[in-house]
Amino acid sequence: MRGLPPGTASGAAGGGPALITLAPLDERALARLPDAAGADPLEVMPPVVGPPGWTSPRRAASLAFHRGRSLDPATASTTADNVGARSLLAGLGAMLTTDGDEVRAELPLR
Repeated sequence: MRGLPPGTASGAAGGGPALITLAPLDERALARLPDAAGADPLEVMPPVVGPPGWTSPRRAASLAFHRGRSLDPATASTTADNVGARSLLAGLGAMLTTDGDEVRAELPLR
């Protein structure tokens, strides 16, 4: 199967421009995902006990799950004597905090 050129969609007549636009994920968009996805919750998140479908507890769990994967900062840790790692993380814009010999880095994902 041949790939499609950038900017085209498989459903577009004649391989014309794609009818999909990408937007940054934010809290507003995150809240709309369960309705927009058209997917069963088990297809897009870890299981939650309860009846099937997008129940209130499952929607809350979905928000927490996807927020943690997409909107919260990425974290890393290293040691104070690992100058190379500290330098790399700082160069990427990470906020570094030190607690004894442990260095924790937070990298914003947005």
